[in-house]
Amino acid sequence: MSTIKRVFISYAWESDEFKQSIWELAGWLTAASENTIEVISDHLYSVRPPTEGWHRWMANEVNKADVVLSVCSPKYVASFEGNNADERGGFGVTHEGLIITARFYETKGNNEKYFPILPDNGNFADIPVILRAYNNNLKFPSGNQGILNLIIGENPSHPNTNNGDTVKTSIEIDEEAQQTIQLEKVIVDEITKTINTINTDMSFDVQILIRSFLALSDAEKISIIKTIFEDFEIVPGDPDERDRLFLSSFKDPQALSKLWLAVNDVNPFENQLNPFQ
Repeated sequence: MSTIKRVFISYAWESDEFKQSIWELAGWLTAASENTIEVISDHLYSVRPPTEGWHRWMANEVNKADVVLSVCSPKYVASFEGNNADERGGFGVTHEGLIITARFYETKGNNEKYFPILPDNGNFADIPVILRAYNNNLKFPSGNQGILNLIIGENPSHPNTNNGDTVKTSIEIDEEAQQTIQLEKVIVDEITKTINTINTDMSFDVQILIRSFLALSDAEKISIIKTIFEDFEIVPGDPDERDRLFLSSFKDPQALSKLWLAVNDVNPFENQLNPFQ
């Protein structure tokens, strides 16, 4: 870890104790990384505000950061999505939410920078909808090491077994992830070419739905396929092609709405409303 990474921690004020826990997380990350991570938060300006003012400072820090950690809590999700009128709770988070959402649209949902984390007693419902696809169930302080690994980009790899059999290496896992990303892109492109000619741009909503479906287990996917298309022929041996054929058949908002409901039944989108209705 020779290159210093800049990390911005975004959070909403819940209580003095909550704010202190985030300060302690920042300190732990700095120490555990042996000062190869520079952690930025508003704690550094508790006495005197930044010279450029809070809004410009927030925008600059979000843009300069290599990684943005969103500490998700009830006030955070409310502020991020523009539903919180409590100034102490986080008008700043509302501003950050607008910036982060804009970046997601600019990159068409491709994300290597913005990640949600939760306190140990946190709930999935506290994660803003736009960040839920990137939730890896990282919590602090119990999961501090996982958060550090996220920042430095280290996924685990499996060792060889002792009986001569081998398990997948991290490279193979990464290749599979890249194949899934490419499959997602192909499917989203196929769907949006049709749907965007009859509706407003729904590319992002389509991408989130397709990503959520592809993240399901194979058994869950097959269950959804059979629920929606009873006569769909499931041929063993090529699940990617099966998924592509199935998902590419959804060419209008009504059909996508049906798929959204089916995925939601298996793995709920929590408080998100069906965007295709």
